[in-house]
Amino acid sequence: MIQALLLLAFGAIFLFTSARMKVKRRVLWLFGLSALVHAAGLSARGHYPVLDNILLVSGTVMFSLMAYMCYAIYVDLTRSRRRSNRINGAN
Repeated sequence: MIQALLLLAFGAIFLFTSARMKVKRRVLWLFGLSALVHAAGLSARGHYPVLDNILLVSGTVMFSLMAYMCYAIYVDLTRSRRRSNRINGAN
């Protein structure tokens, strides 16, 4: 439950980045779809070998999308810091 809330908060923070809306929409839809597939794979883990492979693929997709979202958030934070330093006159 806590992991789901953390991922929801992570996606909400990603919504406020400066990435194009089309990119945000694709990333969040793909992330949501992979989370659903991952949950289905977890529910049948060990019973069907095909679902074990689906679990592996969906987990990898979720991890790579989270890495992209972290990068987008980091880029926005560094841009805002540089912008605020220029306005305040700091080096």
